Amino acid sequence: MRYYYTISMAVGLMMPAVSTSAECLPIPGDVDQSGAATVVDVQCQLVSVLAILNNAPTPGCLAVGFDNADLNCDGDLSVVDVQLTIQLVLGQTLDPVIDANANLCVDACEPQGLACLNTADLAAMSNVNTGVIGSNCGVSCLFAGDPAACTATCVQNQTGVSGACASCFGDLVACTIDNCVSACATNPSSSNCFVCQANAGCTEAFNQCAGIPANGLPPTNACTNADDKTAAALSDVYTAMPECISACAGKLNVGVCIMGCFAMDTGISATCSLCYYGAATCGQTAGCSTSCAAAWDTYACETCMALGGCMTAFATCAGHALYPAGWGKCINEADLASLGSVNIVSSLTVCATQCVFNPNPTACAANCFSNTVGTSANCTGCFSSALSCGTTLCFNACLGGLTSQTCKNCLTNQGCAANFETCAGIPFPL
Repeated sequence: MRYYYTISMAVGLMMPAVSTSAECLPIPGDVDQSGAATVVDVQCQLVSVLAILNNAPTPGCLAVGFDNADLNCDGDLSVVDVQLTIQLVLGQTLDPVIDANANLCVDACEPQGLACLNTADLAAMSNVNTGVIGSNCGVSCLFAGDPAACTATCVQNQTGVSGACASCFGDLVACTIDNCVSACATNPSSSNCFVCQANAGCTEAFNQCAGIPANGLPPTNACTNADDKTAAALSDVYTAMPECISACAGKLNVGVCIMGCFAMDTGISATCSLCYYGAATCGQTAGCSTSCAAAWDTYACETCMALGGCMTAFATCAGHALYPAGWGKCINEADLASLGSVNIVSSLTVCATQCVFNPNPTACAANCFSNTVGTSANCTGCFSSALSCGTTLCFNACLGGLTSQTCKNCLTNQGCAANFETCAGIPFPL
């Protein structure tokens, strides 16, 4: 909801209300919404200022209304906004004092929250250690008259981030000073400090302000809110993370780079993106970099993540599984880990040989495969059904072995392979 106010002029006129939460225009300076910033927009701004002074209706040329014609978002449509329009029409950059990230949108007009989630700020933060700089600036500003402003200035000077982004660091320090001095005084990177910041709301306030996660302990149930669920459903998180990992290779602050990139690409919150980044670092530690280089939703990546324990860690952090249950009965950490630790083809061959003449080949194969591989009943059922399908429809074709081309062709043509993949959610192993 917008907050409006009126300003009394010295001559006693009351101006029409102008919003204090105007938004930047899609095309900077294009107040008549013609598709380009031209001299007509300058003329329109002049007419609009006169309308304000005379308490007149909104001019017909002002397609964006008085609110969004207030280009510096000071709540007053004035000659200053006309001057800004002239600069934009001429293609000039704005004074960095009011537009630190040089995106032709006055910083005061930038959306609240996600202040660091833009290309310029992420580039600046990717090349420095923001955690160390933020802590050092906070310590140096501990006894300043305005610790938040002092820290923001310090962070901006040392990192090159925008004023809006730097203010998030300032607010984090101020919150820490107010609530966690004793816990953080000795070591701002200690678990005691992180716990206190989280309990006091400092961490989540920073995450919402900046759009990137603050240093801290791994969260729990961080991705269960409706917004993150919607964002994950509408985006391809399984390719976004590998792409961000590749894009951020070689950066000094690779974590901020990856999480910022991921949040921008998917719309997932800073706190939730920390869980995906945790899964990425777990996967790298587990040796999954090659398996997961192109995408996370491949069988090779899924199996490697399972064997590395990364799916369990993600589920604890996010509050839901890394891979949706609807993908298949074998897409879970326990079953993938079991499958990844054995030679599946050899196990299927043993079970097919044992059960081919059994009166109930499906039950026989299920018992055999479960004992041999250790998969769950649901996952095992997909394998036993595939073996039963092969026994019934491809007996002669597979007499030469399950790995023979004749057998593979029959299993494919008879639908045994496709039915297995629908059931299990993993590629047919033969």
